[in-house]
Amino acid sequence: MSNLFYDAVAGLYDPLAGRYIRPRLKSGLSLLGDVSGRRVLDVGTGTGLVAASLAESGAIVTGIDLSEPMLRRARRKRVPRTTFIRADARRLPFPDASFDASVISMVLHEMSPADRRTSLSEMIRVTRNSLLVIEFAGRPSGIIAPLLLFLLEAAHSAHYQDFVRNGPASVLSQNGLVITSSSQNGLLGFYLCQPEHRKTRACHD
Repeated sequence: MSNLFYDAVAGLYDPLAGRYIRPRLKSGLSLLGDVSGRRVLDVGTGTGLVAASLAESGAIVTGIDLSEPMLRRARRKRVPRTTFIRADARRLPFPDASFDASVISMVLHEMSPADRRTSLSEMIRVTRNSLLVIEFAGRPSGIIAPLLLFLLEAAHSAHYQDFVRNGPASVLSQNGLVITSSSQNGLLGFYLCQPEHRKTRACHD
C-alpha cells in the first residue's frame, strides 16, 4: 500500500489491525531472547505496536516509518526508551552495526522484490546480531475473512501476491537470510534470521 493509504488510516490502525496484532506479539518477539538494555531497530513501526512491546521488555528502541501520521500516533503513546523517526528502510540513516537486533513487521509483503532486497541488506548492515521478520503466514478465515482478503489481496496488489506465492521462508532465503527459529500465532509468522554469510562464517570458526 502507498504511504497515502497509511496516512489516511492512521487513526483506525490500532482499533482495527492493532486489536489483532498486539496480543500476539509477546510470544513471537521472545525469539529475540532477552532484549533488556539492547538497542533494537523497529522497521515499519507504524503506530508503535512492536516498539511498545519491545520497550516493555526493556529494549532501547528506534522505530522508523515513512508515514508521519502513523508516527505521530506512535509518539503520543510516550513509549519509554523509544525514539520514532521518519526514515526509509531502503536508505537507513544509521552507521554499520548500530543495533543489537532489528525487527521488520508487516512490510515485506508490500514491497517489490528489488525493494525487499535493498531493505533487508540495509537491515543486515546496521544490525550486529539477529533480524526478526514478522509477516503473514496464512490466509484469514472466519467472519472477517472477506474484509481481510480484500485488504491483503486487492489493496496490496501484485507485491502481496508475489510474496504469498513464494512464501516468507523462500523470500528470506532469496535475500541471503537463514531462518534459525520461527513460530506462528494466528495469521502472524515470526522468523528469526541470521545473514547467510555470518552463519557460514560461524560454522567455520
